[in-house]
Amino acid sequence: MKKTWPILRSAINQHKNQVSLPDHFKHNSNTIKDKLQIAERFNNLFSNMGYEISENIPLWQHSFSHYLKNKTTKSIFLDPVTPGDEIDVASKIKSKRSLDHNNISSNLMKASIQNTETCHNVHIL
Repeated sequence: MKKTWPILRSAINQHKNQVSLPDHFKHNSNTIKDKLQIAERFNNLFSNMGYEISENIPLWQHSFSHYLKNKTTKSIFLDPVTPGDEIDVASKIKSKRSLDHNNISSNLMKASIQNTETCHNVHIL
């Protein structure tokens, strides 16, 4: 039961040791202290990053087929993923408290992965 609390705290992103954030940031030699301005600067940075990077990628000189010199008519087969495969891959993920786009940390995912195997086995039967 004692190990349940860290998992629950992780699920709601509540941690005992909270890290303090800086109260200001520097941008173009200007010090910004207003939290809304800081949030807007970070939003602009991250929302424009992909576009700005893509602007620096040169256009292709050839179509994709130019690079496929030896064409083949053979096909491939991929083995199905098993619950054991999922657990094996999940165990290799670095444990972090940061959240993914679904607000799930790798710590929480790894702590709950054993239950996933049980669910898969029910569907397999």
